Amino acid sequence: MTLATPVHKSAFVLGLREEARREKLSIHVGVHEPGLDANKVKNTVLWIDEHGEITDRYQKIHLFDVDIAGGPVLKESKYAADIHPLKSFQI
Repeated sequence: MTLATPVHKSAFVLGLREEARREKLSIHVGVHEPGLDANKVKNTVLWIDEHGEITDRYQKIHLFDVDIAGGPVLKESKYAADIHPLKSFQI
């Protein structure tokens, strides 16, 4: 959890924003941000435009949990926060 950093402070994201500006290209990248619970992260995807601005973000709401009898047990929900409740709006 110690590597999860808010995007406005993340050296990784700040570096990507600078490269997007310099190279005039858009970047789609997944990062982990701190969650509301100190023991979980938010699994976030960012869209950085060719000006280096974060114009869109998506936080994963469906976590990958699998427990196969006699096989692997993978529980994304152990470390990642699900973003609930979903917000709706009228168009």
